[in-house]
Amino acid sequence: MAGSPIPNSSDAKVRVGGKTVTTVAGSGSILSGIVYDAIDIDYPNSTTEVYEYYSGGLAGDLLATVTITYVSAAKKDILTVVRT
Repeated sequence: MAGSPIPNSSDAKVRVGGKTVTTVAGSGSILSGIVYDAIDIDYPNSTTEVYEYYSGGLAGDLLATVTITYVSAAKKDILTVVRT
């Protein structure tokens, strides 16, 4: 199911960029209310990942952008997560 909510559980895991990560979701989710069917991912530098969420495929409407900035290129610690 595209854009389905992720269970709000510390046991919930997803794979992002080949890494398994614990999810944090629910009413406070950074993507709350977004129903998407495509995601485009960009890596503009060694410490930043940019996720663009679309409806209607990648040529459709851009609904949200989430930028994750890490403390270092090792990407073990997140510095910021911003939705625009």
